[in-house]
Formats: sequence, structure tokens, C-alpha cells
Amino acid sequence: MKVALLIERLDPTRGGAETYVTDFARMLAADGHDVHVFSREDSVVPEGITLRPVKVRGVGRSWRTLSFARRVRKMLSKEEFDIVHGVGWTYSQDVFQPHGGVHRAMLMQDALTCRGARLFAEGLRQEFSPKQTVFRWMERMQYVRRPAAVFIALSEMVKRHMMLWHHVPPESIEVIYNGVDTERFHPGNRETHRAPVRKKYGIDDEVVFLIVAHNFRLKGVLGLVRCVTDGGFPSCRLLVVGRNRMEKKLKAFAESRAPGRVIFTGGVPDSGPYYAAADVYVHPTFYDPCSLVVLEALASGLPVITSTMNGAAELMTPGAQGYVVAPGHFGQLTDSMHRLFETTLRKRMGQAARALAQKHTTRHNYRQMMDVYEKVLGRRGKRC
Repeated sequence: MKVALLIERLDPTRGGAETYVTDFARMLAADGHDVHVFSREDSVVPEGITLRPVKVRGVGRSWRTLSFARRVRKMLSKEEFDIVHGVGWTYSQDVFQPHGGVHRAMLMQDALTCRGARLFAEGLRQEFSPKQTVFRWMERMQYVRRPAAVFIALSEMVKRHMMLWHHVPPESIEVIYNGVDTERFHPGNRETHRAPVRKKYGIDDEVVFLIVAHNFRLKGVLGLVRCVTDGGFPSCRLLVVGRNRMEKKLKAFAESRAPGRVIFTGGVPDSGPYYAAADVYVHPTFYDPCSLVVLEALASGLPVITSTMNGAAELMTPGAQGYVVAPGHFGQLTDSMHRLFETTLRKRMGQAARALAQKHTTRHNYRQMMDVYEKVLGRRGKRC
């Protein structure tokens, strides 16, 4: 089977979508399929995968993204593929699996991170900015003018948003949660990585909370920092793994409230050792279709605290593998974190977390995706 995977940039250090496509492409190639990744020129593909570099033009993210989508469409028109599978801002696909979820739903949740006059200003910016005008046009192309044969929602939440915002028929949507590499992310990694990472950052026997995120505002990092630096919060450490332009300002804020408690690591090539060093994973996001980092934390045997606006929370049983809180409700977040200072509870939840992750592996996800491919090809009288 000749497969085209469409993603603007392929670099696993950039986020969950990039990690997913990298792993998925490897599995396709290992099964003998001819895999072509249409991505920007600075992308890096796994061995055995063909990179089809896409040159882009324009000033600003939205115009470069639009340029990418248009050039991909032109390139695809000159060649035949059995399956064209897009995961982001493209509109020339048979299978559409938006790893960012539904953009309009994300914008609404992003606005809720603001308050008062800032909320009003953010609403105006979203409604009238040239950037968002371009993205709204592209969404119309994806969902109305050039709809895919099958839409993949990463959670029931995303399926509801597809139906609500774009009137996608439910029979055209398949819900397939992310999968995690349970061999790479494993509780056994603690034996190798826990002590070295803790030593690097001067951490002794304190409880360590962890978040892996690049969009600090949307993922709830600001509120999380406020929680752990509150004067009444027990002694602990918070590791913030990820790069963001707000880091310097947020670090100064944290140091003024609780010196040394919050550690910003910046971007790292491999987040695995940080799960091993942590005791609890916290992801109070305002919007996540199905957070891959939450699945990685579960596979690493960590109790997880996340929000109701994370599709991955649908897989959890609150009180079993961790807790699910309302986004922006930092009272609930603080209470949940307080409970997990208890060693016995962390251990029990960590074991349940690992068991849950083993039901949602990359291989399980791959089999579900192959069923979708089979469905698309079946409509054309072909088989995988």
C-alpha cells in the first residue's frame, strides 16, 4: 500500500502530533508499506520512510501554513496514493485526523485562560485577526468544501466538537484514542533515570510533580505554578519540561513566591527520564484532544491529574489512576495534588495507571487505523 502522511513539520521534540506520526510511519514501513511523508524541508523522517519536502512561502505562521497546504495539494495531484492521511492543516486527504482537535473549540477554551478586559480583547483578536481568518478558511476547506472520506476524532470530546462546529455526520467519524509505547515508557525506567535526573536538579526526597508542555497558557502551566508556590502548599518540587517564551517571566514569578520550588528545564530531546524522576504527572489543560504526554505518564506508572477538557481523561476512572478536575478550577487542582502526597495512594494509583496504559498501546492504535484504511480502500474496491 502506498501511503502519504501529511504534516507540516516532522520533529518528535515539537509535540504529540509529530511523535505520533513518527511512530505510526515506522509501523507502516515495518509492515512493508510504501510510506511518503509530505512535510517541510527541515523535517527528519525515520529510516525507510520517503520525505517529500514541501517548500513554503509567506510571512507569518498562517500564511506559511496555507502555502504548505496548497503546495501539498498540487504535489498530490500529480501522483497516485492508496491512502492520503492528514493530521493537521491540510485539505487534500482521504483520512483526516486533526491532532490539534477542532480549532474553533480550542480558540474558545484558549480565550477562557484570560479574564476581564483581556477576555474581551482576546475575543476581538480571534474574530478579526488576519491569522484566524486564514485558519477559518482552511477549516471550511477541511470540513465542508473538501471533506475527508473518514474523520478520526482522538476522543469523544473531539467527535462532539466536529459535529457541533462543522456538522460532520456521526457516521463519518471514527473515535480512535492515541496509543503509547509501553516499552519505551515503563516504570522500570526509574532504576536508570530517577536518581541522575533528581541529582541534576538538586532534588532530594521531596514529592516531584511534573508537566510536559510547550503552550504554557493553554496547558494550564500558569495556574499550576500558582498552586505549588502558594504559601500554604506543602514542600515539593514542580518540573516544567518544555520551551515557551513565557518561561523567564513565569520563573521570576515562581522565585518570588517559593524560591527553588519550580524548575524549568526548557526543551529536552527525551522526556522519558523526567517521568522516571517524577512522582505525579499534572496536566490541567484548557484543551487537549487526547494528550499523548498523559498516556506516557500513565505508562510510566505515574498517577495523573488532568482536566475534563482533555480527551485522555475519558480513559481514566477518577480516583483510580488519578483525578480529573475542571479547567481553571485551581481549588480542585490544589485539593487533588494535596491527596497525592500520600505514598500508599500514589503507589496504588501508579499501578492502576500502568494497567490502563497497557490497554492503549501504539500497536492497538495502529490496528484501529488499519481498519479505517481498509474501510476507505473497500469503498474503492481495493484492500490494504
